[in-house]
Amino acid sequence: MSHQNHFPNPQHMTRIGRAASTLGFEIVDIAGFLDLVEAKAQQQRADLGALSSSAQSVVSANSEAKTAIAALADNSGKTYKDVQNSAETMREAWRKNP
Repeated sequence: MSHQNHFPNPQHMTRIGRAASTLGFEIVDIAGFLDLVEAKAQQQRADLGALSSSAQSVVSANSEAKTAIAALADNSGKTYKDVQNSAETMREAWRKNP
C-alpha cells in the first residue's frame, strides 16, 4: 500500500482563499445594497402613507365643497323665485295704480 498525500496543493489553497475573500467582499457589498433598498422602501412606504392621508383630506374637502355648492344653488333658486314674485307683485301694483 502506498501512502498518498491528502493535503491540497498550496497553489490551489491560495486560489481558493482569494476566491473566498473576493466572494466575502461581494457578499458584504450585496448586503449593503439590500440594506439601502430596504431603507428606501421604508421611506417610500412612509411617503405613500402621507400621500394617502393628504388625498383623503382632499376628498373630504371636495365633499364639503360639493355640499356647500348644492346648498348655495338651492338658496339661489329660492332667492330667484322670491325676486320673481316680488317683481310680479310690483308690476301688478303699478298696473292698478299707475
